[in-house]
Amino acid sequence: MKSRRIWLLALLLACLLPIPGPAEQQYYNIAAVREQAKAGWQQSYTAHGREIRVHVIPHIPDVDAVPMVSYRIAELNPVADPNERWEYYSSGTPGSIAIEADQKSVVGTRGYVSGEAWYSGYEMDRQYIASNPLTLQQMLDLIKNTIRDSRLDPDVLYYAHPFSVKEGIYQTRMKRDPEASLLMIEFCQSLRGLPLAGDSSRAYLEGPKSDQYACVPDGTSTSLILSPTQFIIFLSAIVSEHQELESDLPLAAFDQVIVSLEKEIKEGRLRHVYQMTLGYALFADKNNEIKPPVGWTAEDIFYAVPVWAVDCIYVENAKKNLRDYSKPEWTDLGTDPYNVLEYKRLLVNAQNGKLLDPTNRSVDRNHFTGFISWDDVGGK
Repeated sequence: MKSRRIWLLALLLACLLPIPGPAEQQYYNIAAVREQAKAGWQQSYTAHGREIRVHVIPHIPDVDAVPMVSYRIAELNPVADPNERWEYYSSGTPGSIAIEADQKSVVGTRGYVSGEAWYSGYEMDRQYIASNPLTLQQMLDLIKNTIRDSRLDPDVLYYAHPFSVKEGIYQTRMKRDPEASLLMIEFCQSLRGLPLAGDSSRAYLEGPKSDQYACVPDGTSTSLILSPTQFIIFLSAIVSEHQELESDLPLAAFDQVIVSLEKEIKEGRLRHVYQMTLGYALFADKNNEIKPPVGWTAEDIFYAVPVWAVDCIYVENAKKNLRDYSKPEWTDLGTDPYNVLEYKRLLVNAQNGKLLDPTNRSVDRNHFTGFISWDDVGGK
């Protein structure tokens, strides 16, 4: 009887104890996150009968802070080149311009397609195109110097890690032309030294349920380099600073970001991870004018939110098997892993570590919903 009373007393005391809640989220500056992520994400998983191996060293910009800044579409006014080495062309899209040196030779009379593509491990001293004497670093310098000589901001592009480097091959009737190929270099825009890596056109599986939604500038700017005197530099949807709201923002731990992605692996949706990049994605002020498909005016305001951009293979249905890109009908796609139908660039909010739902089709999915400051979390 005595043992029974002791057991009942222990039970009563247990009921009076506070129930442990979820662990309080910890926040870090970018230097701490860089240290957390230096070993990368190395793990093997078994999900739905498939083995998923992840071997990723994330790209984290070499900056000391991640500020919160609002932006507007930039007004680009290049000056004429006194030596007439290039000219300018505007398509009419706000914030976009092309700097063209011997445009006819670059574009030619035939179309070109992408040949071999590189997305990481760039060799700056390498001559990627046999017919072009410039190394990749010299091409980057050519682009930067040309933008500077045009009296535009030379640091408008993120040179530290191009989004892609591709060989452009001329062809006639699906056969490769013997004419010299060119190099196509895609850049993210640079915002305070961080890449505008978020791309809502790739982050979601489908478009919004209505065409009445706020568009945001994203995507990349591309340069086509045929020779030192024959090139085209496209600057696309460039933005300029409107207001700094915070000088630095707290970030979620790198492990917390991995947990969000691991959930997608275990659910059978995330099949392969190519790269992870810490940068920004733009979100629209809720009062912006709704004007698809271009979607923005000089008065519209956008907010740069820190995100992890995750280049990957992602499907909605865990039971779906991926296409066999080794088959002849997929030859062109199969040579470029970022050009297959299942490729996505998922976005994880770098402040709370949560994945932006790829299935979200709401018209307000691109709206800015606020940010977390150091004051909100008790300071640094």
